[in-house]
Amino acid sequence: MQGSKKGFLPFRHGIVLSKDQSPKTPEEIESMKAVPYASAVGSLMYAMLCTRPDICFAVGMVSRFQSNPGREHWTAVKHIIKSGAISWRSIKQTCVADSTMEAEYVAASEAAKEAVWLRNFLLDLGVVPSVQSPITLYCDNSGAVANSKSHGAIKGQNT
Repeated sequence: MQGSKKGFLPFRHGIVLSKDQSPKTPEEIESMKAVPYASAVGSLMYAMLCTRPDICFAVGMVSRFQSNPGREHWTAVKHIIKSGAISWRSIKQTCVADSTMEAEYVAASEAAKEAVWLRNFLLDLGVVPSVQSPITLYCDNSGAVANSKSHGAIKGQNT
């Protein structure tokens, strides 16, 4: 497994959640009332049941503290949410690719279009006030990445 990359885990190793982390002072309790903890955990439960069985353990852990969640519990909920897919699809490509590189290049092109649409959609909703940074697109095919940097190198490619 040399050279392999770490994957995302919905629950960080070494994190221990307990009732001792629940707020105790009236000020802490009042500040946590503004946090949508139960709503977020409920949304995670729905996602877990419908599409994300990988978060089952983590959601079970954070759901134990819905009656009196603390900051550490809220941080754990945000960690579960932060790297989930917000858009995905699996389709048969409409064009015939002559190579794996070309198929990956076409898929990356479609993913870029979707990412631009999602950014514009979020801007229109007002979820984020403005997004100035470029969109990062990950591609695991070095040939497709090289082709995207100098796309004139491949002849007869339709995208």
